[in-house]
Amino acid sequence: MTKTASAPAFMVPEDIARIRQVGEPQVSPAGTVIAFTVRDADLKSNTYRRQIWLAPVDATDGEAQPFTGDGCESLPRWSPDGRRLAFVSAPPGDGPSQICVLPVAAAGERIVVCTWPGPVTELSWSPDGSWLAFVARDADAGQYGQPGQPRAGKDMQPRRVIRLIYRLNAAGWTFDRPNRVFVVPADGSSAPRTVTPGPFQAEGLAWSPDSSKIAFTSARHDAWDLDLANDLWVVGIAAESEPERLTDGGSGYSLPSWSPDGRRLAYYVSGTPLERPRHRQVGVLDLRSRQQQVLTANLDRNCQLLGQLVSPSWTGDHLLFLADR
Repeated sequence: MTKTASAPAFMVPEDIARIRQVGEPQVSPAGTVIAFTVRDADLKSNTYRRQIWLAPVDATDGEAQPFTGDGCESLPRWSPDGRRLAFVSAPPGDGPSQICVLPVAAAGERIVVCTWPGPVTELSWSPDGSWLAFVARDADAGQYGQPGQPRAGKDMQPRRVIRLIYRLNAAGWTFDRPNRVFVVPADGSSAPRTVTPGPFQAEGLAWSPDSSKIAFTSARHDAWDLDLANDLWVVGIAAESEPERLTDGGSGYSLPSWSPDGRRLAYYVSGTPLERPRHRQVGVLDLRSRQQQVLTANLDRNCQLLGQLVSPSWTGDHLLFLADR
């Protein structure tokens, strides 16, 4: 009797719920635990749930376990002492986001540091553990309504657009809701405030080692929507500080990273934004002399992989970075 081969099993829609997606790994300061996100499909609510999990680096120390509830958490970030984890909790869609802090080393309740009307895209602890900085869109209240009282599109006033770049795919209108860098005390004792005022986009935040300044990238010159260039900037977190421009325009800078001694900034740079595609390069800026040095001019590779928001990482006097091969 001939044995009949079983029919191949094909994927069916219900199998989507079995596909688990893992991302955003963050190693604890002690190097013993990894925080990461786990994304699961929820077929009943027709959406995705995302939790933060913790896993020991040494598998003999135990298995990975959920750290947050069945919500939608992202951007896990370890405090410098490794005792707390900051993260963003936000419902699916366009609802408000909460920046939360939860103890790791001991039992305790989560602290809601602040609530923001829209998505938070970057989150970072100050090295001294007293501040959190984040990047989020800051909508014009006169156009979009006050926080908690959003205005429907049909009730909004007509917009007067005077810039070439005024909206983006998947983001919507941008010129009247720019990305800004905000700081907030890590204990939630006061409301967040922006350190990058004005109608300009800002992103790629990086704390200085002494926790007094933040480096970021921004296009704050008159022709930013025509030449597509942006610069490296630095700003103090004191309320009276104004952003200071570090580079002289004409190039596209991204993802600055402070050296451990606070004297240099590493970054990615596209030298000619209007002639893309070109290889992104890794460079270093001396903050005293303002001299720049491109370190990868002889490397025929594109640095900073598309969609990978990972800054060059200092290891002593060397830099680690991503590159295409």
